[in-house]
Amino acid sequence: MIGWHSDTEDSANFYEFLAMTPDQSTGMGVYNSGNYSSSYVDQMTVKANMETDSNKRAKMLQDIEAKVFQDAGFIPLHWQNLAWAARKGVNVDPIVNALNFPYLGDLVVD
Repeated sequence: MIGWHSDTEDSANFYEFLAMTPDQSTGMGVYNSGNYSSSYVDQMTVKANMETDSNKRAKMLQDIEAKVFQDAGFIPLHWQNLAWAARKGVNVDPIVNALNFPYLGDLVVD
């Protein structure tokens, strides 16, 4: 989905909103416009979101990713690299952040 990004920077958000079977009552799979559906992905995503052991959770998320890959649940058509600009006289320090935009503290107007 173009324009989507995880609001919490938690990789499980990808599975919750883009890979789980769409369900209006729970909001899961709300951006799954291809209607990909896997009971394994649905169940494991819920379990991973309740797992407090970070190593176990990471393994669960890796297993979910492997299943989505194996099923070809998504076919990426475009990956947007960092892209932002400023008009002449506005200097933007080159930064990299998860939200792909400069912070106001990084803008300097001459």
